Amino acid sequence: MRTVGTLDLVQKEAIREVTTNNKLVKTLYETSVFDKLETVTANALLQEYYQRNETTKYSYQAPVIEYGQSDTVQLHMHIKVPQKQEIHYVSTFWQLLKFAWC
Repeated sequence: MRTVGTLDLVQKEAIREVTTNNKLVKTLYETSVFDKLETVTANALLQEYYQRNETTKYSYQAPVIEYGQSDTVQLHMHIKVPQKQEIHYVSTFWQLLKFAWC
């Protein structure tokens, strides 16, 4: 099976910026989903995934399926990642003050 598509960022709402020592800090997704596979149910894992604010969406045309005599399926994906995508975030007070002078 072959597909050609685009991988886009999807946000439910604007990212709230949290800074420590003037550095953006986002630790929400630092844990690997594979570390949880043995201890978490599939239902809990999916629920956690759907609660995320940011995710990606692979938009593709109808796949080209090659029928054959094999019991296995090979998937070939051509993924285009746009160079520019909109990311919505809420600025901190200090960022607003910094750019107010411009």
